[in-house]
Amino acid sequence: MSEDVELLVPLQASGSRPPLFCVHPVSGSAYAYSGLVRLLDADQPVYGFEAPGFDNDRAPVDNMERLSEQYCDLLLEFQPTGDFQLLGWSFGGALAFDMAVRLTAAGAHVARLVIVDATLPTTTEFPPEKAVVTRFLYDLAGMSGVAHEDFVRAIADAPDSAEPAELFTRVERAELLPEEIDAEMLLSRYVTFRAHLHALYTHEITADYHGDAMHIRAGDSIREYMRWDKVSPNLTELVVPGDHYSIWTGDSLTELGRAVDDYLLP
Repeated sequence: MSEDVELLVPLQASGSRPPLFCVHPVSGSAYAYSGLVRLLDADQPVYGFEAPGFDNDRAPVDNMERLSEQYCDLLLEFQPTGDFQLLGWSFGGALAFDMAVRLTAAGAHVARLVIVDATLPTTTEFPPEKAVVTRFLYDLAGMSGVAHEDFVRAIADAPDSAEPAELFTRVERAELLPEEIDAEMLLSRYVTFRAHLHALYTHEITADYHGDAMHIRAGDSIREYMRWDKVSPNLTELVVPGDHYSIWTGDSLTELGRAVDDYLLP
C-alpha cells in the first residue's frame, strides 16, 4: 500500500456492509463527518479522506482534477473490487462527483453517490486575498459556533492589502476561539482551505454522471445554485431543514443520517 493510505482515515473501521467513503469539505478534515457516522448502522464501515496539507507534511493540492485522480487511485488500491459508495459535503460533494465520473470511466462500479448541500461548480475569477480570508472565517464560524460577525469585526479595520498572517493575529487577539487555536494554526488551516477554494473556482464539470445519486440540500440554500440534476439524470433530491452548517446538528442531522443510512447498500 502506498504512502497515500495515510489520507484515508477510518471513522468506523468495523462492519460487513460495503464501506462508505466520505470526501472532506473545503477545510480538508475528514472529521466533519463524525456526527453522521454515529447515526449510521453499527455494521457500516466508514472511511474519510483527509486532504494533503491538513495535519500532515504534504503540500495542499489546488487543482480538482489532480486531487480527484489521487483519491481515485488510492480507492482502487485500497479496494480493488466491489461496490464504491461516496459521500461529500460542499466542496467534498463536487469532488465526490468528479471521483464518481472518473471511477466509472475506469470500469469501477459506483453504487451510491451522496452529495450534501454542494454548489454546482463553474469557473470564475478567484477573489482578493482578504475576501478569501473572510470566507475562511465564515466557514470557521459555521463549524465552531462563533458568530461570523465577530470574526468580521476583528479584521474590519485591516487594510485590503493585509497579509493573512496579520489578519489571523487580529482574530487571535480578539479571543474568539479556544486559546490552543492561535494565529499560526489558523494560517496553517487557511493554506489548505485556500488551495481547495482555488480548485473549486477553476473547476468545470465536463461529463455527466449516470449512476445512482442523491443530493441532500439544506432548506435555506438556493436550489438554483445546486442543480445537480442537470449533470446527474438519475439523481434523487432530499431537503432537510436548516442552513449549510446547521444541517449537521440536532434534528436536521438525525434526518440527514437516517436518509443516508436508508440509501446505502445493505
